Amino acid sequence: MKGQDEGQEGKEGKDPSGPVLTRLIYLRASPAVLERRLRARRGHFFDPGLLASQLETLQEPTEEEPTDALVVDADGELEAVIGAVAAALGLPTSGGPSAGEDR
Repeated sequence: MKGQDEGQEGKEGKDPSGPVLTRLIYLRASPAVLERRLRARRGHFFDPGLLASQLETLQEPTEEEPTDALVVDADGELEAVIGAVAAALGLPTSGGPSAGEDR
């Protein structure tokens, strides 16, 4: 019978030598920016008219919970947001996707 780490390694292809760390990254954007981005989307299922009610029920991370949440200002351009996340995580900031690139 395989150990738990071996089973996970084989299943997911992860290196079993260390724990897999997960970090919550909360992209905080103003309602106006979110609405503008929603209206710019074509063929998306989400009705921008529902945004206000969604934001009313949104539970943003606080300093108490979750304690390790990374809150990033997402009002800026994509490259700036990516750069802020990468810098906060200690990752290199060059060579990332560009705003015009398909994902």
